[in-house]
Amino acid sequence: MDLGINEMIAALDQVKFATYLDLAASTLLIYDHLITLPNEENIIWGSRWTIAKVVFILDRYSAFVSVGLCVYADLVSNISTATCHALYIVNAWTLVLGFTVSEAILVIRTYAIWEEKKIVGCGLVVLLVAATVAMGVNTQKFMESLEFVSISKTLPHPEGCFATYSDQIYIYCAIVVAYESIILCLTLIKGIQYFKAVGASSRLITSLYRDGEGSGFPAHILLVLRQSDSSGTRGSE
Repeated sequence: MDLGINEMIAALDQVKFATYLDLAASTLLIYDHLITLPNEENIIWGSRWTIAKVVFILDRYSAFVSVGLCVYADLVSNISTATCHALYIVNAWTLVLGFTVSEAILVIRTYAIWEEKKIVGCGLVVLLVAATVAMGVNTQKFMESLEFVSISKTLPHPEGCFATYSDQIYIYCAIVVAYESIILCLTLIKGIQYFKAVGASSRLITSLYRDGEGSGFPAHILLVLRQSDSSGTRGSE
């Protein structure tokens, strides 16, 4: 697939923007990991193996795989379209895994907040399975819709992968936002009930709601920006 000069300039700008987002995400991820590593060592490493521990470790370290693949695809020069496609496949399914395990942690937390009510736990698990299946189907369609463009004939040492545009990524983001909105609503409802009953006197509850909420939607915004720009060149019509 050949690109016109205007499309190529737009593609270069979008790849550069995606690279900046990936480097920023990498910096935040490493910083977050370093400042929380002592707590992880004290609380997680010495504890017995449970489902919650396995889910935590998968969630904690799968992010490094995803970010590492993104940065590699952004910075390597003269990368082949076949390599780009392979990197995107692995990264896409790593994101699906990351979504599932991270939401599983929120399910466990929400289930505990709601005093282990089965209707809440079962409902969230069923919705998580449905969301994961929908995301898997969408991921497959997303990868099938992508094509990668080589511009090595135009630029001597191009950096990064140049992918055609795909609308499927917005479905992915919609699934994430919809599911976490349900989690957020359930958490806020129970939080209001707790604060009406005990006020702000419970340090555990206050810490839980202070640290647990408010971080999801900024991440969603970054996800939309990063993914929409990583597949930013439109195929010729």
